[in-house]
Amino acid sequence: MRRTPHPVGFADSTSPERERWVPPPAMTVTGRARAPSPGRERRGRTRVLARDPLLNPRAMPHTVAALYQFTPLPDAEALVAPLRALCEGLGLTGTLLLAREGINGTVAGSDEAVGAFLAALRAGPLLCGRLDALECKLSRAEGAPFRHLKVRCKPEIVTFDAGATDPTGDVGTQVAPEDWNGLLDRPGLRLVDTRNRFEVALGSFRGAEDPGLARFTDFRAYADRLDPRDEPEIALFCTGGIRCEKAGAYLRSRGFARVHLLRGGILKYLETVPEAESRWRGDCFVFDGRIALGHGLEERPDHPPEALGARPAASGAGPGARARGHQLRGIDSGARVRRQEFGDMSSEA
Repeated sequence: MRRTPHPVGFADSTSPERERWVPPPAMTVTGRARAPSPGRERRGRTRVLARDPLLNPRAMPHTVAALYQFTPLPDAEALVAPLRALCEGLGLTGTLLLAREGINGTVAGSDEAVGAFLAALRAGPLLCGRLDALECKLSRAEGAPFRHLKVRCKPEIVTFDAGATDPTGDVGTQVAPEDWNGLLDRPGLRLVDTRNRFEVALGSFRGAEDPGLARFTDFRAYADRLDPRDEPEIALFCTGGIRCEKAGAYLRSRGFARVHLLRGGILKYLETVPEAESRWRGDCFVFDGRIALGHGLEERPDHPPEALGARPAASGAGPGARARGHQLRGIDSGARVRRQEFGDMSSEA
């Protein structure tokens, strides 16, 4: 089953817009297979864009940049139009969220366009150096992961408490992936997974606590049950780092003295730390069509849909129907969670 791979998602893992997935002829469950017409192939009423770059320019390789930074942007609303113009001029597609607390997004385009865009964010006159500490993960996609460009202003770049917590200040101590194992060996450390419970079910660090979050906003209630006097050290981690920073800022504001965050999140750890030395167990859910990633960021899409918070396929369905339902429900599950965490992303969800 061949599908266009998609990059790590929106900061903590952004899911790009994708073509509707259709099973290959041997797995087609609706309509009948027909000979493909030039540039497209038809199956029943569903059309699939050809993956040949000569027939379909969207099938050409793209560089994808998933980025975020918490930093004061009091002029966030005024930045929307010039940032949109910058992206349009470079031919970029994707989604950018701006808020008074910072920027979060994923864009895709040519190597040169993405490089020019990141340089403009970090050192250009538009932001005047305010994004010089931009967190960015680069990846490749066989085809264009977005159809459109969207630049929006929101109350928060990751939904938590309507902006009451300030993640632009003290969020705790960032720990590099190569130093993370040493931190976990400290006696008395409380290790907390800040992701949603269905994400934790797919994999986590050995010994980590699952707060049982249905959505990230539930972390506040979990933290409020802890007493800072009883917690000498707390370590937090999430998929890409953005949720940890918000959670760390909340804990610090409540008087927790020693809060540690995994820099770059689980994905950076899986990319950096050799599997033989890893404390990670299982797979890491990502908010796109790949479903999950393992060590070395190897794709791990074969998870039952009920593990992704979705209803399983009907017991009487054939293998093609079960496979198709598995993938679509997995994608829908990630989209639903990201709408809760990052707001309405429209077609990118």
